[in-house]
Amino acid sequence: MEKRDKLENSEFALNHPTFLKEQIMEFYDLFELYSNRQSEKIDLKDILATAKTLGLDDKYRLVFKVLSEVQEENLQNAKALDITDSVDFHAFIDLLTHKLVKKR
Repeated sequence: MEKRDKLENSEFALNHPTFLKEQIMEFYDLFELYSNRQSEKIDLKDILATAKTLGLDDKYRLVFKVLSEVQEENLQNAKALDITDSVDFHAFIDLLTHKLVKKR
């Protein structure tokens, strides 16, 4: 819980240019469900499966669509570079932000 509290009061969550603090925290809770405790990273396809199970695909249709696109692009990039397609929380939010900004 200490990490969550720290994030909730961080500059990142309080002043994010795209997401409200509440949205950042919802994403964090989702992220934490499947993150590897040692690497603190997650496979994006796990996030998509969980988001759908929690009904976030209906609640945040645009974000879910963007998540799907981000997952596909990240997977392609990882394959091209022969690296893992796992991401940490900040990279996850950055990928979403970049994709959403491009859609505007």
